[in-house]
Amino acid sequence: IQGTVYVGFIIEVDSTINHPRILRSLHRICDAEALKVITNMPPWAPGECNGQKVPMYYVLPIRFTLY
Repeated sequence: IQGTVYVGFIIEVDSTINHPRILRSLHRICDAEALKVITNMPPWAPGECNGQKVPMYYVLPIRFTLY
């Protein structure tokens, strides 16, 4: 299995990651692992607009190469 899983999620004002979902699937096992990685990530820095923290949507490609 080889390819990229695209995961979309929201980075909230308090730096938590919410609503992760698979945007482009590769294989059900790879999809599950990608979601596991996203949900276990440390907090991210939220977006800023005019000096105020705002939630932002982010798409992260996760590349898999399994032999």
